[in-house]
Amino acid sequence: MHMDNVKISRVLFELSNVNRIRILESLQEGEMTLRDFSLKTGIPKPELSRNLKRLVSSGIIIRKGTNEYTLSPLGRILMLHLKNLNFLEKFAFIFMEHDLSFLPMEFQLTLGDLENIKVVEGTIEGFNLTVDRLNVAESYENIMTREILLPFIEPVKRLLEKNLKVKLIAPRNTGSEIMKLLEGVKVKNIRIKLVEDVQMVILADANTAEFNLPLLKGDLDYGITFYSDEERGVGWINRLFYYYWESLPGEMIL
Repeated sequence: MHMDNVKISRVLFELSNVNRIRILESLQEGEMTLRDFSLKTGIPKPELSRNLKRLVSSGIIIRKGTNEYTLSPLGRILMLHLKNLNFLEKFAFIFMEHDLSFLPMEFQLTLGDLENIKVVEGTIEGFNLTVDRLNVAESYENIMTREILLPFIEPVKRLLEKNLKVKLIAPRNTGSEIMKLLEGVKVKNIRIKLVEDVQMVILADANTAEFNLPLLKGDLDYGITFYSDEERGVGWINRLFYYYWESLPGEMIL
């Protein structure tokens, strides 16, 4: 155990240097020579050579031939975790007050996919974003909500009138309210799953997606909305929705 801790400490030490991180980030684009590094990073050659030697010695990168370098399998895994840590550090002021622990482990380990996500602050601003998204949605909309919010009822009805496919996850106690709101609305393209508990809000389509997290005490925070219009971020949020759609025990009412 002591030796394992020593190894971990060494790896963390190697990742604590700004220039070594710049080298590793450059290698994510592919193999590079000393000249490539120098042109891309601007790191002086003596400093560059010293840090490359350290990274090779620690097994994080591999030297191929006499002058080419690439990430090792260990290095590739470490870079995935660094993306997660960068995301958490970037929004540390939010995560100090919001809960992420309920997320399935596979999604906690891929938070780096959200590295380019945007934060919309303010409840009204967040609601306006949601309405704007719903008004231009194409093909489908995936929704998970803890409560039925009035500003979103008409936009969702319009989605159904335009024959977009809608999937909705909501708490059991909202079932009768949902069915009442859908009276007189075309429902052939909506599927509704009622579950015991909803821990976060998700709205996602093919091009954009958003979510709201609970505060540490459990109340949903509509004043902080995470929003993505970038492929990896939208993909992560849609995958999370489908994880809940498939895994949460519940009752299909449509």
